[in-house]
Amino acid sequence: RRLLEAAQGSAHPTFVDAGCGPGYLLMAWILAAGEGSRAVGIDVDQMAVASAERHLRNAGAFDTDAVSLPRGAETQVFVGDALNPDGRALGLRPNSVDAINLGLAVEFESAMEDLSPLAQFLRTGGLMAAPVCNPAEEQPSSIPKGKCAGLFKIFVKSEDGSLQRAPLDPDIPTRFIVALKPGQTTGDANGAVGSAASSALRGKR
Repeated sequence: RRLLEAAQGSAHPTFVDAGCGPGYLLMAWILAAGEGSRAVGIDVDQMAVASAERHLRNAGAFDTDAVSLPRGAETQVFVGDALNPDGRALGLRPNSVDAINLGLAVEFESAMEDLSPLAQFLRTGGLMAAPVCNPAEEQPSSIPKGKCAGLFKIFVKSEDGSLQRAPLDPDIPTRFIVALKPGQTTGDANGAVGSAASSALRGKR
């Protein structure tokens, strides 16, 4: 709901779901944002993209007696890197997107750097929702490989192009799959988290 604030006043409200999975948020966006809206999904998993495409084509995906597809609304799904999307392949220009949802967590220590490639597509005042891992030393030792404990945060793009925390962002606790960087494995992503958590536990004994 918070991201929908960015659709207000836009003739063609545009939304990107980076790490879209089965694509549920894409349909939700166009139904809520209305006529002329566009929703673009990206996922590295080809099976997830195929699932999203089936969902978006499924006439029974929503109650047609209660709602109808807005005129001129468009949904598209692509295979690609959620954190480093190819704008030309997706038909996205810098400063053209109203809202972005990131379906993967970024590490606390490199969050702004990791979010920067996505942020270039946001217009000034656009909103981004992203799970951000807590610092490595604050991770519970029980956290599964490939995941982290963190906070779901809302960012707004400022006039200087940087991402700033949105006003009244509630800091919602969450556990999310950690985004992998090129050449990185699940074990690599969790190595620092696991080591720091283990060290913290040893220090308490």
